[in-house]
Amino acid sequence: MNGQLPLALECLEGLAVGDALGEQFFGRADDIAGRVSTRQLPPPPWEFTGDTMMAASLVAILAAHGTVDEDVLAGSFAQHYDPDWSCPGLTDT
Repeated sequence: MNGQLPLALECLEGLAVGDALGEQFFGRADDIAGRVSTRQLPPPPWEFTGDTMMAASLVAILAAHGTVDEDVLAGSFAQHYDPDWSCPGLTDT
């Protein structure tokens, strides 16, 4: 991954921004529709989700090992897991 790391980091940055922006559009449909129709950005902070953390773990493992070591990757996922991250559409049972 040597020469591709800068590209991977740029992709990761774009993913994080898109993830954080997209996360702002969960809530009351009329509130969201109003913001979209007026092209109003939500106020900060825009927090990313576990999707970004998983992608960051993948890039870090590729940078360190040059390949995906599944055990190391799973350990990184577990280490960075935050139970407060939302999963729209899923509920606790």
